[in-house]
Amino acid sequence: MQTIRKMAVFWLCLFFAYVVFAQNRAAYLSTSSASATIEHNNKFNALTIPFEKSGNLLLVKAEIDHREGFFILDTGAPTLVVNQQATHSEIQAKGMSGKLAASDTFIKIFRWNNVEWKNVSSLSVDMHKFNNVSKDGLKGLIGYEILRNYELVVDPAAQTLQLISNRKELPYNPNEVLASIPMQQKEHMPVIEISINGKKILLGVDTGAEINFLDQRLFDNGILVGEKIGTSVVKGLGDHEKKERKMRVRNLDIGGFQIAEQNFTLSDFTQLFPPGEAPSLKVQGIVGSAFLNQFRYSINYRKGVFTVINKL
Repeated sequence: MQTIRKMAVFWLCLFFAYVVFAQNRAAYLSTSSASATIEHNNKFNALTIPFEKSGNLLLVKAEIDHREGFFILDTGAPTLVVNQQATHSEIQAKGMSGKLAASDTFIKIFRWNNVEWKNVSSLSVDMHKFNNVSKDGLKGLIGYEILRNYELVVDPAAQTLQLISNRKELPYNPNEVLASIPMQQKEHMPVIEISINGKKILLGVDTGAEINFLDQRLFDNGILVGEKIGTSVVKGLGDHEKKERKMRVRNLDIGGFQIAEQNFTLSDFTQLFPPGEAPSLKVQGIVGSAFLNQFRYSINYRKGVFTVINKL
């Protein structure tokens, strides 16, 4: 009997370990809130910031109102987002796994690597399901309104990112890169064009997503073909989780640079970008950190350029 109990506990622990580690986190966030206002007089030319990895996510240390903690670098978030329960829910918000509650909040000082942003109109979202990204929990997300005035250079190998305000301080030679392609904005998210088997697809760039996504209609309607390789459990910022199909696609081209194959999780993008919304960019997927962490890359918000600097 004792042996049976021990075996039962073993398999139960194994099951829960599988559930936890098989989950793929995606911190994409879209809201109906107006653009944030931030006061800053930061005069630096280049700021180098170390980060840690949690799975594929990039974690940086920063402070809100003198309270330090870890934040996810999240180009899929609209502004600074604080991990706390929304005090009211009049803001319509949604993530990769469905709708969630959000509210406006005010941060007097956001301090990141000895640089300060003051009087930050930010958002509150309950992210308790993301607390396991760090043993100290998660303070929040650093998104578009903090990053928008800079060129963001990410080096996954060195585990550093740089905010560049003066291109004379670039840590790479623009004439010796693998690919440099035009970048547009879908609200707060950078959008680039990638060719998959000769089909041009618009994909958002989201460092807050551990995995890559494609709109399931691309496969259901025969626009793309791929090899089914199982399923992914997707955990977004809300309480819901979704089990989605996972596909391998081949022959990717990003600005003339060839990639043999890449895995994508299929999702219903009509939930993220409803057809009735004002027409702008028809985003058909997301490249997350599973894709991005293969390269040293740059997101130049001011010039609207995404650059693959070199392959790691």
